[in-house]
Amino acid sequence: MITALILLAYASLVGVYGARLVNNAAWTRRAPRLAILFWQALAVSVLASVALAGLAVAFPMAPGAGQLADLLHTCVMLLRSRYASPGGAMVSSAGLLLAAGVALRMAWCFTVAVRDVAIRRTAQRDFVAILGEHVQDLSVDVVAHDRCAVYCVPGRRARVVVTSAALEALDDEQLTAVLAHERAHLRGRHDLVVLSLEVLRRAFAFVPLFKVAADEVAGLVEMVADDAAAARNDRVVLATALVRLASGTAPAGALGAGGAGALARVRRLVDDDGHRLGRGRTALLLASVLAVAALPLIMASAPALGIIAANYCPLSFHA
Repeated sequence: MITALILLAYASLVGVYGARLVNNAAWTRRAPRLAILFWQALAVSVLASVALAGLAVAFPMAPGAGQLADLLHTCVMLLRSRYASPGGAMVSSAGLLLAAGVALRMAWCFTVAVRDVAIRRTAQRDFVAILGEHVQDLSVDVVAHDRCAVYCVPGRRARVVVTSAALEALDDEQLTAVLAHERAHLRGRHDLVVLSLEVLRRAFAFVPLFKVAADEVAGLVEMVADDAAAARNDRVVLATALVRLASGTAPAGALGAGGAGALARVRRLVDDDGHRLGRGRTALLLASVLAVAALPLIMASAPALGIIAANYCPLSFHA
């Protein structure tokens, strides 16, 4: 029970205050991939802590035993003690319900989110197929619209869409840089990264960490795509293109180069001072990511051993 309380306290602490470890930190703009991993590790840490706390309550811990017979006997005694009284059975049932509830809520919200995204992307592809014109040389679809926008629709039938206004506003170099940005999204399947955090926000909207993480990761994947495009194109050219696309937002289910955060990314692109983290700091942050992800498992190692021991218990026994 003490382990379960520790896990729940840890989940509450990280869920409420964990965002402060990453949010608005200067290093996240210099290493967006690492920042995404940190957000994901924090989110997984909270979920794992709650689920493991439920299992720790449901299954009694068996102290180490030297012989298999001693282990089986200890396991039987612990189960008898836990389920002998209505109170013990209720506590164990509550632990199972907590762990199962987290898993079922995640599964349900994931299913709904995937369905919604699929519907939106299908509608967008149909729209482009009807009103757009495919340009073979650029491998893009051009849609007549008076707002500058370039975006991609991920999935099996991935598309890169450019509005006619954007095609007129961007020169060849700028268009090449922006298309490289969108194709980086498609190669990296950044839509799945964004979706994973969006599912957590939907499933547990009352957890501040998940809300902040979803917003931050949506911006960080754009920075990752910027870096991929800047690796093959001039950074200033890409920045200029983003300025011209700042007013164009991608439709639901798509990822776009422009939008509300474009100007902040422009400042990041044109600022060359200390753009990358050093190896030492990168290694330290990566170790921190691994530690955050592994901490719930470390705290729950004793209950986990108890669950493993419980698998060897006989299904029925007599006094």
